[in-house]
Amino acid sequence: MKNKFFILIAGLLLLLSGSCINSIDDNIKTGNIPMTFSVKEISSSSTKVTGNAFDSKDEIGLFATFANTDLSGERYIDNLRLTCDGNANLIPDREIFYPEGNNPLDIVAYYPFETEGIEAGSSLLPISVQSNQSTKDNFSVSDFLIATVNEVKGSDEPIELEFEHKLAKVHLILSPAEDENIDNILEADPHIIATGFKTIAQYNFTSDTFQNPERAVDITPYGEWEKKNGKLQGKEFIVIPQSINSEQALVMEWNGRLYTCPMPEIDMKSNTICEISINAFQATSSTLSTATADIKEWEYQEEAESDTEYDLASIRTASLSFKNSNVYRVYYESKAVAEICKEYLLSDDFSLASQAIVVYPVENEKTNINQGIVLKLENEEKPIHGGYIEWNKTTNSFTYEEGKSEPIECFYIDQEGEIELEKPDKPANVNVSCYTLRDIRGGKLEIYPIVKIGTQYWMREDLRATDYRQTLNELNELQELSGEAGYITKYDSYFYTGEAIMAHELAPYGWKIPTTEDWEKLNQYIQRDASIIKSGTWKKVPDDDYISPALNLTGLNIVPRGVYTESEDGRTTLFNRESCAAYWIGGEEAQTLSDQAIMLLSNRNELITGKNKVSGKNYYVGLTIRCVME
Repeated sequence: MKNKFFILIAGLLLLLSGSCINSIDDNIKTGNIPMTFSVKEISSSSTKVTGNAFDSKDEIGLFATFANTDLSGERYIDNLRLTCDGNANLIPDREIFYPEGNNPLDIVAYYPFETEGIEAGSSLLPISVQSNQSTKDNFSVSDFLIATVNEVKGSDEPIELEFEHKLAKVHLILSPAEDENIDNILEADPHIIATGFKTIAQYNFTSDTFQNPERAVDITPYGEWEKKNGKLQGKEFIVIPQSINSEQALVMEWNGRLYTCPMPEIDMKSNTICEISINAFQATSSTLSTATADIKEWEYQEEAESDTEYDLASIRTASLSFKNSNVYRVYYESKAVAEICKEYLLSDDFSLASQAIVVYPVENEKTNINQGIVLKLENEEKPIHGGYIEWNKTTNSFTYEEGKSEPIECFYIDQEGEIELEKPDKPANVNVSCYTLRDIRGGKLEIYPIVKIGTQYWMREDLRATDYRQTLNELNELQELSGEAGYITKYDSYFYTGEAIMAHELAPYGWKIPTTEDWEKLNQYIQRDASIIKSGTWKKVPDDDYISPALNLTGLNIVPRGVYTESEDGRTTLFNRESCAAYWIGGEEAQTLSDQAIMLLSNRNELITGKNKVSGKNYYVGLTIRCVME
């Protein structure tokens, strides 16, 4: 009984001392004045996305020591979590009191809150910035702010914390060259990343320095391009202060091609903004012209200029937006040597179901899909990346040998044109560009993005041809269905009659209107789950409230277009524009058709077939065309 009594008393004493760490002098006791906190606007320029000091639910960590004691010593408060209420108030996750008597405290607060805090006997806090800062949340938590208040005594007034940035921010500017149009660049929306910046370090609260920077990764900036003073601005990212040299660069994808830009050699310091101005022009070279940098330390600025040559020796996956196509080609000495695909890997037994970035060797313009390397499995945290994939064209399935690495952010091409995951002694300088379908007919160029699904390559958009492929004949633009060869255009969609398909060749060179076998091969690969090929917003069909998902995991990007047919009174009408997608099925021979069409409905999660002729008539309806590579 005595032992139990002493254990109970010891537990109560431990609970009462829960607000302290290490052993505080026994003569110092906790008082009865509660400590409250508020925040002032962040000093200087804010990197908070909203422009306010802090957002609602932002979390801040706080330490308190007795005056003239640093954090490596005894702490009165250890890593107290404060949560912003969206105004100026910071709410502690437990009630905390000033020490009794005249015992002033030194307060140190930081953002963002780290659960582990600082180890006892140390003043080092591990910090990191996000590699993908393109989202609001990731950009905000990449910031690192410090507030200090010394010799704080017990008071009913809140402790006001004024924060200062300890990291640096890079603001990117694109300056169009004389021959470039700023509106065309804005429409192209260049995708840009920063490479070689170290993203992990330890902040020393005692010396106010960053130590042991490491983990150089690719950083995707936050923001959107916008026109300002004849330039494009709006992209920015946060970095740990570090010296910039030949190891860092910017890589930009612009209209499907990759360009590199060396960083000026500068020494980035805390609480600074570095403006990098890039002279943007498209040329045959993969290297952009020199960039200039302005370091803004509020009243002090320094200019630097880079004249370093930077070759595209490494291919970095973060630099690929996959906006213009799900497939890229890597060229060495004007020959395609590799192909990079963003594709959906779905095994027969569902053991693997993930979007992935895969690189394949290319030999004589033919992709070798039997020797693929899975560089990255999206949303997979386990170190199983870097595996090998081999495809069976007959069964449209794959075998996958699981990797043992973290996501592979870059790879190389050696002097023999081979893919290398480690940097070779002499990496080849290469060009990388989108692999698209370029369809030229009637003096007009149409560019279609491509997506690989299983062993098939599909157009990622519907056909927009207004001329036949092998003749100078234009397709007739129709207003109604009557058995005439032609097309109807509406809402930026092209609906072709069956007669048009049978008259002359419509599919681009090297492509075809998919047959029943082609559609079935796609259906088999997606496990008959139409949600992973549907995209966009689908509306309900009449008399049914159910709408099946549109996840578009494969990237095939099928959106509802509707069907052109005749109403009961004989008028040509577009039916189910927002709830149905329907495509032609080609016959086994060129310029022939199946007697059915492929259809997707908003209330069904499957591919179905339907009639392709006007009801009661001997002529065809108007349907869209999606082609597959031969």
